[in-house]
Amino acid sequence: MDVGGLDLLDRYEERISQLDPFLQAADDMSFFIHGDGAFLKMDQEGRLLLTDFIREQTGISTEVAFVGRGLFFQMWEPSQLKAHADRVRARLLKLRQASAEVSS
Repeated sequence: MDVGGLDLLDRYEERISQLDPFLQAADDMSFFIHGDGAFLKMDQEGRLLLTDFIREQTGISTEVAFVGRGLFFQMWEPSQLKAHADRVRARLLKLRQASAEVSS
C-alpha cells in the first residue's frame, strides 16, 4: 500500500492526465486512485489506523513492514514484502547480468 500526501496524489493525477481518457488503462488508474484510495487517520499517539477494507486488500493483520520510497512510503504484510523483494532482486540481477554481457 502506497502512503503519501498530496504530492503523491499529484503525481498520480499527472500520470492519469497523460493517458488517453478513452483507454481502459486511464479508467483503471482513475478508479484505483480516486475510487479505491483512502485517507488514513491517526490516533492520538500518531499511529495510522487501518480500515477493514485496507486490511483485506493488503493482507496486513497484526504486523506491518514500512518501506521508505522517497516522497512516499509503503506498508506491506511482512511475508508479502519478502516475496516482493525476492522478485525485485531477481529482476535486477537479470538486468545486471544482461548489462555485463553487452559490455563484454
